[in-house]
Amino acid sequence: MACLPAGGINELSALIDPAWIEQALAATGKASIRRRKLPADHAVWLVIGLALFRQMPMWQVVQE
Repeated sequence: MACLPAGGINELSALIDPAWIEQALAATGKASIRRRKLPADHAVWLVIGLALFRQMPMWQVVQE
């Protein structure tokens, strides 16, 4: 079974500038104002992770 690298999301965030995530959210007007269970920036990271590790079940990507 495939798995995420040991650093998981930390390695991913080293490859993708977190400022890009903020710019994308600002461009769509979907930035989180209130604190939510799944803030908008985390949702974007989740979508990126799911796209890169699409061979893995969603729960496993979220867990990493």
